Amino acid sequence: IAENANSKRKEYSLRNNNCGTFAADVLKQDPSVKDKAPVIIDPRPNSIVKEYQDNFKSLNYDPKKRQVKIE
Repeated sequence: IAENANSKRKEYSLRNNNCGTFAADVLKQDPSVKDKAPVIIDPRPNSIVKEYQDNFKSLNYDPKKRQVKIE
């Protein structure tokens, strides 16, 4: 939240600085993901999610069982 007051903060952009690019940057901190990360042609968040879903196994969380299932 402190960054909200930072006038030098990188501006939000649908093309190169959005929640999808942030999530992709976080995922790529894992070297095994970084090596297999998809090339993102369409940088919209929904497209980035689809690219990762198409390239990696699904993780599904069941809150009632408090379990993660890898598919």
